[in-house]
Amino acid sequence: MDDTLPGTVIETMQQELGYSTKELAEQLGISEVWVYQLTRHQSLPSFHLLTTLLRLYLKNATLATRAHRQHTSRDLLRRCSDRYIQQHLQRIAIRAHDIFQHESLLALTNSAT
Repeated sequence: MDDTLPGTVIETMQQELGYSTKELAEQLGISEVWVYQLTRHQSLPSFHLLTTLLRLYLKNATLATRAHRQHTSRDLLRRCSDRYIQQHLQRIAIRAHDIFQHESLLALTNSAT
């Protein structure tokens, strides 16, 4: 797979399972809106949701599809982890800039005391 976001992998899993958005939502115990948010890269799945999705996806694997589904499952976990780190690094960078580039601190560097 290329550098797609977790939602793309979730959408692929949904297609492989043959579920509509409504059916996937029912199987996962979430709303259709939540499924749309996941597949449109607007949010990341929780630990509980990942557990449920992976169990559902792997439970229905045949001998012919098991290796592919295991690989896809690991790929989803890696992409979720990478996206989570990316989001938090962005937040940290913004916060650090707000703190260390604060006008009152910058004013101190310009004052002649």
